[in-house]
Amino acid sequence: MNETLEVVHCYTGDASLVRGTMDLRHEPVLVLSPADAAVAIEGFECRASGARGWKGSHTWQRQLEHWRIALGSDAEWFLLNDSDSFCLGPVPTYLYDDQDMFWSNVLCHEREHLESDRPNFQPPYFMHRSVLVELEEAMSLFDPTDLDGIEFGVGAFRFTREEFAQEAAIDAMYTHFVMNVVERPWADYPNGATTWPPGTDLLATIAEGADMVHGLKEPLAR
Repeated sequence: MNETLEVVHCYTGDASLVRGTMDLRHEPVLVLSPADAAVAIEGFECRASGARGWKGSHTWQRQLEHWRIALGSDAEWFLLNDSDSFCLGPVPTYLYDDQDMFWSNVLCHEREHLESDRPNFQPPYFMHRSVLVELEEAMSLFDPTDLDGIEFGVGAFRFTREEFAQEAAIDAMYTHFVMNVVERPWADYPNGATTWPPGTDLLATIAEGADMVHGLKEPLAR
């Protein structure tokens, strides 16, 4: 059996959501939060490092610190979640077929995935240990003052140093490093679901069989 660690990234502001949805998680579970907004959930391993915030260059540093904590485990595979992302049901077996592959919910300009799109990777993120190690090593060498030519996120845009300090988000970090730095193959979950495009009925998509979802803001009715 593949040893998979589920990581839940959260902070005090969404701790109630995490506590109310722990029955959707897959043990072993590691709860990671910022040191200045730490979350403690009884019965689960909880660690804290980095500074709070949902975007800004400091959030990239926090994510790096959280990767290092996760890699301190013996897990071979990693399922990395935000507080509002989940694998609903058993972890799909196809995810274990290719150790080089990085999996996520892939957002583009349109519903269709076109060559002209600038994809954006949304959680849950699933990868083999070798991929996470490579991401951690690459991010350790990243110079946030050298942003020339960096393009990432939905749409063709580039961050200036000032914009990066305020606007860089975690999903942009994953997207940029997977696609442009470590250049790992990546794929969209065939049964993934998010709240994109605007107006999407996430609960209806879940009812139709989606199992790798992002944007669930309250526990599912049982």
